Amino acid sequence: MMLLDTNVLIYASDTGSPHCSWARKTFSDAVAGEGALINPVILAEICVGDAEPSTVADRIRCWGVEALDLPVAAAEISARAYLNYRRRKRDSGKD
Repeated sequence: MMLLDTNVLIYASDTGSPHCSWARKTFSDAVAGEGALINPVILAEICVGDAEPSTVADRIRCWGVEALDLPVAAAEISARAYLNYRRRKRDSGKD
């Protein structure tokens, strides 16, 4: 399963974004592969920017994305993954 970030969903929906193609490929690869999920924080972030927040969860499920709770035990693993991502981004000069 791939945990999708809020920006992947936003960019995939914004055809004017320079990241739209990348986000759509990331999104579709995840759904077609091992699956895609979001956690409650990501769901809340999407709801904030949506005209109909009460329908967001149902729409996202229709796209093949699961909404699951994020266990507290995943916090440390997630933090390490994020730090590795930031280091790679910095080392590649894209920071």
